[in-house]
Amino acid sequence: MGESQRWQVNLLIRTLALRHKGRAGTALARIGLFPGQETVLMVLDRFGPMTQRQLVDHLGVEPPTLSTVARKLETGDFVSRTPCPTDARATVVDLTDKGRALLPEIRRIGRDLAETTLAGMDGETVRVLMETLQRAIENLDEKCPTHD
Repeated sequence: MGESQRWQVNLLIRTLALRHKGRAGTALARIGLFPGQETVLMVLDRFGPMTQRQLVDHLGVEPPTLSTVARKLETGDFVSRTPCPTDARATVVDLTDKGRALLPEIRRIGRDLAETTLAGMDGETVRVLMETLQRAIENLDEKCPTHD
């Protein structure tokens, strides 16, 4: 791969990420969320209440990042944070009724964003794209581990 192709690949990935995040941000703002907060709510819906450390592991983010997101979600009454009954150092995060009520809209936003992003692509193209993106993520994780 030549220098021009490497530059173009980086530019395309950056542009896609920025546009995807921008579209998500606009849609999520309509329901009172910022990008990233919806993922916390979806993980809690799928796996149930968990400690902030467990959320960090599920999301692959740094503890201070999760702490900030959880605090903002708690302020908006989308989640509750309570002391862990078995570990005084830990905090358990759980969905509130208000957070749970947003889940259908979060799913719709995700579905619409995926449909817009993948418009005009057939199933095989989407499959190859997903495999390629997963490989790129794994390549970055192998070369610069940040989620350990």
